[in-house]
Amino acid sequence: MNVPTKAEIKESLLRSSYPLEGRLEKLLSARDFYVVPHEVYRDLHSGKPTELKLYAISASKVGKGRNYIFPVMLIECINNSVPIAFFVKEQDTTTRLLDRGAIKLAGLPMVVSGVKGGSVSLPEHLKMEEYHHYWKGRVATQFCSFMRRKDFSKSDAWTAFHKDPHFDSFRRLIDAAECQIDALLSNMVALKFKKTRKGRVETLGVEFYYPVLVVQGELLEVHSEKDTVSVKPVKHIQFQYRPMQKPIIRGEADRTSADTNLYRIDVMTEAFFSQYITMVKREMGTTARRLAKDKEMLKKSLAELPGLISEALGYGSSPRAAFTLSGSARGR
Repeated sequence: MNVPTKAEIKESLLRSSYPLEGRLEKLLSARDFYVVPHEVYRDLHSGKPTELKLYAISASKVGKGRNYIFPVMLIECINNSVPIAFFVKEQDTTTRLLDRGAIKLAGLPMVVSGVKGGSVSLPEHLKMEEYHHYWKGRVATQFCSFMRRKDFSKSDAWTAFHKDPHFDSFRRLIDAAECQIDALLSNMVALKFKKTRKGRVETLGVEFYYPVLVVQGELLEVHSEKDTVSVKPVKHIQFQYRPMQKPIIRGEADRTSADTNLYRIDVMTEAFFSQYITMVKREMGTTARRLAKDKEMLKKSLAELPGLISEALGYGSSPRAAFTLSGSARGR
């Protein structure tokens, strides 16, 4: 039987991302996150079970009572033997407000009562573009890795190309976020809202999802400048990703918002990860304080939501559409 030696096993493990995952798990636990390694969820394309490297959740209290928001990190890890390069550019100021769709969240409330009637999304009400890191710095929309390829002109030349495992990591992060949102809202419907009374008042509880890719190797930022490029090592890059529209599955037809298909994925080195945790906690602290200041608005919105959600479900809306009040009773 051909069995690897202990030295070969050790070498193989060191080339994998397992040691990196273990170090991140310990760091998150030390920073007050509850961590689930290798969480299994359903692949939205194949329908088969797959797994996320790390799921981590913490909590920030909002004012008095049992009101909380929850930062949730969805983490993939790569031990890249060669650098991963991202082509960055300045953020488009014309889409600044539309980019609120990159903030993925689920819970109560996802929308609040607007000042002029109707409803607005929670990121819009909070003006999260004023303090969230998604609106700071440059953003990348393209990436590549490198491999050696012999050709007739130059032996052993390095070639830039897209590596499938990296695409798979981004897809897993997006699928994991979508599954988390659907599962949370579906569970809330099953537990609370199918036969709820309109007079019932809920407590605030919203999860904010942060898709994260941590690389153990080198991370590069690339700027295109006319006929040349400049390259420099960095610790953190925002990658904006718009995947192809997924096949329509149960509940998918209700996702009519133009910004639903926009994602921001934070790509970083292991050295930056502790700083990233601090940044997330700071953003959630600001979110909690802004929510606590709007006590009366929040109370009004939470009092209205159970009846509106129940009515939307009665019209046959999916849980996601019901919680975002898309075409629901508020506009009728």
